[in-house]
Amino acid sequence: MARALVLLLIVVATAASAQAGAACYDAIALASKSMNRSNCYTTNTADLRKHATYPQCKGITLYGGSYDVAFCAPIMKNYFKCIMQASGLLKADGTFDGNVYKVKYLKNQCDADTQFQNAYAQCEAATMTYLNFTQLESCLLKATRPK
Repeated sequence: MARALVLLLIVVATAASAQAGAACYDAIALASKSMNRSNCYTTNTADLRKHATYPQCKGITLYGGSYDVAFCAPIMKNYFKCIMQASGLLKADGTFDGNVYKVKYLKNQCDADTQFQNAYAQCEAATMTYLNFTQLESCLLKATRPK
C-alpha cells in the first residue's frame, strides 16, 4: 500500500511538472502578442527594411540558428527599444526589466518551471545587449519546449 501511494505521488508530481512546463511555454509564446507596438513600426520602417534585406538576418526567430546577432541585432535595437518602452519593459536606465516581463507578460506562469529558471539568465544575457526581444523569446521557447 505504501508503495502504491509513493508511485501515485510520483505520477502526480510528474504530471504537475509537465503542466507547469506547458503553461510556461504557452505564456512565453503569447507574451509578445500582447505588447504595445504603438507607432514603433512606422518610426523604424527604414531599419526594419534594412534588416530584411540581409540574408544573415533571416531566421531571427530561430535562436542559435543562422541569425548573425553581431551584424543584425544593432539594426533592430531602436525598434525593440520602442516596443519595450511602450510596453513598460524598460527600467529608468534603459535596460530590460525582466521582473515586469515575468509578472505582467508571463503572468508568473514560469515561476515553477525549472527549465525556464535554468535558462532565463543565460537567454537574457545573450539577447538583451541590443534589446532583441524576439531572440529572448526564441531562446526561452527553445529551453522550455515541452518534451
